[in-house]
Amino acid sequence: MAKVKQYHAMAGEKPSLVKQLKAQIVTSVFLPSKADPRPFGIDVWEGDGDIDFDQVAAFGPPKVEFAFIRMGQSWGYEDKKFAQNWLGFKRVGIPRMAYHVVFPGQKDIPQVANLCSIFDRSSGGDLGEGPVWIDSQLHQNQTRERVSESTIMMVRGVEEELDKDSGVYTGLWFVNQFMKIMEWFALIPWWLATWLWPDQKAEHPGPPGKVDEIPVSQVKFQQTASTGDGKKIGSQSARLDFDRWQGTREELRIFLGLPVDPPKPKGILTLTWPTIDELAIAIANAGSTKGDPVLRILK
Repeated sequence: MAKVKQYHAMAGEKPSLVKQLKAQIVTSVFLPSKADPRPFGIDVWEGDGDIDFDQVAAFGPPKVEFAFIRMGQSWGYEDKKFAQNWLGFKRVGIPRMAYHVVFPGQKDIPQVANLCSIFDRSSGGDLGEGPVWIDSQLHQNQTRERVSESTIMMVRGVEEELDKDSGVYTGLWFVNQFMKIMEWFALIPWWLATWLWPDQKAEHPGPPGKVDEIPVSQVKFQQTASTGDGKKIGSQSARLDFDRWQGTREELRIFLGLPVDPPKPKGILTLTWPTIDELAIAIANAGSTKGDPVLRILK
């Protein structure tokens, strides 16, 4: 098997817009929306350089509440920053999810084996707080059926080998052009890229593009931008991918397998009889006790 050059997730972009994206890298960076109530997160890879994890944790509003971290691709490549990013986000308490790029032109079993070995080698078996995502956005001149089959083989391989939930990252345009719709589309979680094109200057407000065969409830995350202001958030890169969870914060914590904070108890005022007697005396002294309904209730 010959290695294929490494590839970065760009599922929100149609191929004809590659040059436009490159032209916007410096001029169109922007911060995440403060008005968007959806929990905010980022996804990173080696192209983002060294991440200042403390800066990421201190950023906000909106606060960075989760991070997708690229672990590798196909059967023979590990992201050069995976181990560093995996440990760094854990240190500052930001929940992590790994993603791995599938190559439909390569055999499935070695790709699953590579994904598992990266976890063993670079994270000590630490699988993170959420699902492992399969990045499916390469067709490599394969048929629609093969692209879909290789994607679900990776998902099922992760579930079987790691006893870990798995989902798919891609874009609506890629599904429509290069994937065959299959029954499993309705059964797994999805992370869909939907950006504002051609001149994105803010996050896509959501919801993400709709695939009829995918229930809305199964679309868990939307990648809203690929030209976010990385340097303001803690990346060496001028651009950074932004993402939004599609439910509530409580639902996000449940999805990530994290404990849900118990609701804060409402303040309870406990009055003892001596306290009420003292209140009655105070009211009487103020000359307003006679026939006072509040006093009658208290007594």
